[in-house]
Amino acid sequence: MFLFVFVMANGFAQEDTLELLNGKWTVDYDLTIENAKNSPKYSEEMAAKMPEMVKSFMNHMTLEIADAMVIYHMGEKSQEMAFEVDSIDGDTVVLKLIVPDQEVCLTFTLMADQKMNFKSSGSDDMDYYIWHKTEQPVGDRQ
Repeated sequence: MFLFVFVMANGFAQEDTLELLNGKWTVDYDLTIENAKNSPKYSEEMAAKMPEMVKSFMNHMTLEIADAMVIYHMGEKSQEMAFEVDSIDGDTVVLKLIVPDQEVCLTFTLMADQKMNFKSSGSDDMDYYIWHKTEQPVGDRQ
């Protein structure tokens, strides 16, 4: 009986975690710049040269997650990618993206205050970005 209740409660918790991931996300510039200091690619010299260009670039990026789709927007361009849930463990969700000629996993980590970070098995370009939820999915708006 206890095992059944635990499995059922864990299943609901996993669904809740995935639901928290659904929505529209934008880059939190200040937290991303702070977090980027942990990157081996980071240098004070580089940070001093390009803050406005980087801020402008980040202001044009959004990520939408809903209905088994991840949609990445960069300015007027967007890329839609279907996904399957690979695993959910606490505040971490791993999604398998179905993209041409490869399988890419995105590992999302939910953080406090409607923030999240994700890492891709295909690239480390976004590893230090911190995203902030700006909208709920259309079906969840009140």
